[in-house]
Amino acid sequence: MRIAIVTIGLTTFFAYLALSPILRGFTKHDRDASPQQTGIGTVEQIIPPHIEENVKPIPAQVWVRIDGKLAAAEAVFGSAQLRVGGPAQVLFRVGKSGRVYVDRVEPLPEPRSGQHPK
Repeated sequence: MRIAIVTIGLTTFFAYLALSPILRGFTKHDRDASPQQTGIGTVEQIIPPHIEENVKPIPAQVWVRIDGKLAAAEAVFGSAQLRVGGPAQVLFRVGKSGRVYVDRVEPLPEPRSGQHPK
């Protein structure tokens, strides 16, 4: 019984090691082959930038919902102005798999003077 459990565990571990680079390659190709789009998303979660002890600063992390799908942003600009549940300008891609990849999130631009918000 023990030998079977160890064998299954080792097989799973080595399969993960072998397949991990292949699966990352599929994800990278799915993302890179998709055109960038700009849209408005809803901010679902914000982790502000912080510094952990003996570690370099950790930038803000934001998750947004775009096209009904939740995705983490690669880059966040103006995180102090973003609010959970509020809108944000999002630069994103939709892969052939249907997965949403968010490249950048930032607050909506301010309306130009002389224009009224809609």
